[in-house]
Amino acid sequence: MIAVVMLVLLWGAASYRIVFTVRHQLTVWRAAFTGAITMAAAAVTLWVYRSGIDRLSGVGNLGNLLCHLVTLIGIISALIYVESLRHDALPQRQVRLHLSIGVVMVLVMTSAWIAAPIHDRSYRDLGPLAGYLSVAIYSAAFYLFLSWSLARIAAFCLIQGFRREDPTRTVSLVLTGFSCSLGGLTSIIWAAATSARAVSGFDPTRLSRAGDALLPVALSTLGLAILALLVIPWLVDVVGSYLRLRALRPAWRVLTDLHPEVRLRPTKAWGLRTWLEIRERRTAIELEDALRLQRLQDCLPDASKPEWPSGYNDLQHLLHDRSR
Repeated sequence: MIAVVMLVLLWGAASYRIVFTVRHQLTVWRAAFTGAITMAAAAVTLWVYRSGIDRLSGVGNLGNLLCHLVTLIGIISALIYVESLRHDALPQRQVRLHLSIGVVMVLVMTSAWIAAPIHDRSYRDLGPLAGYLSVAIYSAAFYLFLSWSLARIAAFCLIQGFRREDPTRTVSLVLTGFSCSLGGLTSIIWAAATSARAVSGFDPTRLSRAGDALLPVALSTLGLAILALLVIPWLVDVVGSYLRLRALRPAWRVLTDLHPEVRLRPTKAWGLRTWLEIRERRTAIELEDALRLQRLQDCLPDASKPEWPSGYNDLQHLLHDRSR
């Protein structure tokens, strides 16, 4: 169940970013951001179904390797995206440096994986096999790079997030920073488990399971962070329209009771935000029309004025006070 929720959140975020990127001008930073989120979703999918990949391919722990390599691509994309936010113009030297590090990491991990004695069957955790030098190199390269990269991304997101006045960006950046912090902590735990096995022969199973427990939380938080870019603006618009509509209703109710002819025919609207926005605009239009008619009637002689309903005098005082 946890894996399903995690995949739904991540692929929902990735789908949103892909559609957003296709509909807007393609830039390096936008492509890097979308690539990072999509690779995260793909990596988790490979991780969840790694045993099935091994059975279909007939190669033990191939799913694990593919998951880690896709994760590396996503991390490199995220680092390039962070560089684009740090500088007005994306520094080509930094981009080439990140890409070069990524290529070196892929070569080191792939070579170590090929040399490792782990192809006879699938292993849920490579930590207990860290006594082999190839497995130790593979694990150390991946986890140390992951910890360093996620620490950089987390620090940037948390610092920038609390400096933003835009609630949408603030929530998204803070959640991303929190997610990367948990991901970095998970990597450190896994690195410690591998080191303990390689150095002292200590059984790292329990320590590895602590990292396994943190990983779904970190990835689900990342999905929420991206979806916040879509959900929070909708929520802000809905709450804002509702509050403005609520403020207009008392005056609208009194004046439309006096002039029911200003009420427009109801129209169909799909979605709560659209319905509230249309209702708000219609209320403002009807209120303005009723006020115009009311001012005309206020110019009539006292004998010809109709008897106003209760609440109208209070409304007149309110409108008068606001106009002062």
